Amino acid sequence: MSKLVVTSIGPASSVQDGGRPGSQRYGLVPSGAMDRLSLAAANTLVGNDPFAAAVEIGPFGAAFTARGGAVRVGLAGASRNADIGGRPVAFDSSATLAEGETLNLGFARGGSFSYLAIEHGIEGEPMFGSLAVNARAGLGSPYPRPLESGDELKTQVASGAAERRIELPAATETPIRIVFGPQDDEFAEDNKKLFIDSEWKISATSDRMGYRLEGPVIKHLDGHNIVSDGTVTGSIQVPGNGQPIVLMPDRGTSGGYPKIATVITADFGRFAQISAGGVPLQGGDDGGSAGRGDQVPRAAAFAARPPPRHRGSWPQHRSAAGCECRRPGGQRRRCVDLASRGTLEHDPERCGAVFRQDHAQTREPPTTNGSIVMTKTVDLNCDLGESFGPWEMGNDAAMIELATSVNVACGFHAGDADIMRKTVELAKARGVSVGAHPGYRDLHGFGRRPMPGLTSSEIENLIAYQIGALQAIATAAGHKVTHVKAHGAISNVACEDDMTARAIANAIKAVDPSLVFVVLANSKLVRAGEAANLRMAHEVFADRAYEDDGNLVSRKKPGAVLHDPKAIAERVVRMVQDGAVVSVTGKVIKMQTDTVCIHGDTHGAVEIARDLRAALKQAGIAVAPFNTAH
Repeated sequence: MSKLVVTSIGPASSVQDGGRPGSQRYGLVPSGAMDRLSLAAANTLVGNDPFAAAVEIGPFGAAFTARGGAVRVGLAGASRNADIGGRPVAFDSSATLAEGETLNLGFARGGSFSYLAIEHGIEGEPMFGSLAVNARAGLGSPYPRPLESGDELKTQVASGAAERRIELPAATETPIRIVFGPQDDEFAEDNKKLFIDSEWKISATSDRMGYRLEGPVIKHLDGHNIVSDGTVTGSIQVPGNGQPIVLMPDRGTSGGYPKIATVITADFGRFAQISAGGVPLQGGDDGGSAGRGDQVPRAAAFAARPPPRHRGSWPQHRSAAGCECRRPGGQRRRCVDLASRGTLEHDPERCGAVFRQDHAQTREPPTTNGSIVMTKTVDLNCDLGESFGPWEMGNDAAMIELATSVNVACGFHAGDADIMRKTVELAKARGVSVGAHPGYRDLHGFGRRPMPGLTSSEIENLIAYQIGALQAIATAAGHKVTHVKAHGAISNVACEDDMTARAIANAIKAVDPSLVFVVLANSKLVRAGEAANLRMAHEVFADRAYEDDGNLVSRKKPGAVLHDPKAIAERVVRMVQDGAVVSVTGKVIKMQTDTVCIHGDTHGAVEIARDLRAALKQAGIAVAPFNTAH
């Protein structure tokens, strides 16, 4: 057992890792590294997981001594003078300290935070799955506070591996990019323009909770208080004094000040590295600052997704068959709780879709896979194609390897023509079914905001346009669109509004009545699909817990989201086999399952999907696109 002993260190230095994604629903902020790219670089140098725990070193100097054996470290982030016993050590490289040797680090240059990763990682007791320190909350390990002289970071003896060096892209001097929202409507256009045209300085009172910006006063239209809502890292609040605060990893989970904008994820680490000095915030859609005579732009060059707007009321569907949930990252969408797979078949007498519960009654013989007889079939679907230009969202390539159906954003709420083509081509190469995922024309809000006032014909045209766009892309790629699944707010509204539901169904029927309509059960979408004589498929979610009434457990409650891949796999197998789900109290609720959604941007989604497919195969359940099973 080796250890790295802290022999001297300044303030603002602590153990940090990738943080606690998903913890905010429990009232805990994610915490984690201020500059995730630099953390990943340091860990990569010594062969660790990219977001393993490392020492985040603030702007002041530090020194560490190896005890109990050699210790290998990787250094990245803000550059410093560094040496081991007088022997110079370069940043963005690894080095090994022999027993008793000391690594000396000077003050940070050109940034605020450096990262020291230790080969084999830092030993500690994870708290909510992370060692990351949040001093205010008393969380973190091995020390739930900033590091002090004399602290010991235990690890394993160095492997003796050859030292490594990496070359990261040169730091850019371009402005920090932002997107406006979610409460930018609380500010007049001239004040928003003042915000992006001004040069700001970071206050000396800034810390890991928030960076306070000093500059001109940004005035609110009607007071500075809103109903408290959730925050994200990079949110820019404007309190009563008109001086913005950029929320950092140790921020509060909610806040009652309007948020004028959000720093895009791609630029957040670069922003966090800025110490005192000018901080231009960019909102120009051409990659530059808006001119003083221009209209205030809505988003940065790479349209990062802002958090949802909370000032208005969101439609809430609360039937015994489904509810509203939020995807990781903040995206709103509909969850459907119907389960058990049969064969999708049109019944003229009912003008809708019925599902035979006994597969043996259909004309199709059971399929086989080796010695396992496949007596049931289920689809695995994922919403993909939600990147925009060079900005990437999720791991589409990995999920397409495991999904059997994908729902592709059609350019209105997310995606663009090139992303659509790439996603369709990936799906075609893997034999994966492709569906349209139309939403409101709202790139800025990611299709999550209701747009009242649209007429039935406007909604029909909106949906038809997007389906047609994907059909054209699919045809050009030699593939075919097989289904339609409404996205976000338009789906939420349609679940409770007859006119919107009918407009979506009528658009699908007008474009191609053979398309499968993916619906939320027991909602007005179902009745609209039946009236339009469309085939329908019902969807459940693999990673969510259920209440006794068939609703999903609120994400505000512990255990609402499931993360254990093996437990999820066993649970979904039972859903399909039994035609039922088991609630958190053990109640059995009869449901249908035609397609199972795995959130592609959930941490561990690929592992969840892989384990689920293996478990379904072992249980004799075939995995195939639902459109081929009728």
